[in-house]
Amino acid sequence: LWHAPPRSLPQPSPYADHDTFCVARDPVDRVLSQWRMEGAHRSACLVMRERLTHRCGAAMSDCHLWPQHEYVWDAAGRRTCAHVLAFDDLSDQFRRLMRAAGRDDVTLPPVTSRRSALHHGAAAPETDLSANVTLMIRCAYKLDECLLRGRDIFEECARLDLTIDGWTRACDRSAGRKRRCRVHCRKRGTASARERLHKIS
Repeated sequence: LWHAPPRSLPQPSPYADHDTFCVARDPVDRVLSQWRMEGAHRSACLVMRERLTHRCGAAMSDCHLWPQHEYVWDAAGRRTCAHVLAFDDLSDQFRRLMRAAGRDDVTLPPVTSRRSALHHGAAAPETDLSANVTLMIRCAYKLDECLLRGRDIFEECARLDLTIDGWTRACDRSAGRKRRCRVHCRKRGTASARERLHKIS
């Protein structure tokens, strides 16, 4: 139950009658955080495809990619999280929330471990998600985009193939583009080395 949204917990909810807060993050940044945590051994695109296949099973890393709006509202639309803090401004918003609660003594610890730094986007391996895959990720979380970020992308999403097959094709295209780029870079590097040797000789 560690990462399960309140609507999935046994009733009565352990959060009932408590003042609650939760943290919302840009959906693309959230997927990339999961990708970095897994060691970036696979593409971020494949991480998303797994999320769509497994929803919230053991294979999906304890619900790390569950839609965020389900932590804020239940299936009937009732609010289950009183205060939604933005990840990008978490320290300041958390400080203000604690001050309002009369708990100035409660603060967030600094990010010190490499594992935490990867989650926060610091010291992270580079990625080059295509614009199409980036939009597909946002569309997979279009209710998060709408309810938590105020972005209406439903019309854009209607033009995309968000089925598993659509994701597979998008991931294959992305992987093919990266392979072509690596081959091109290797060829360019070899040619440059030859030019340098020729000049030296």
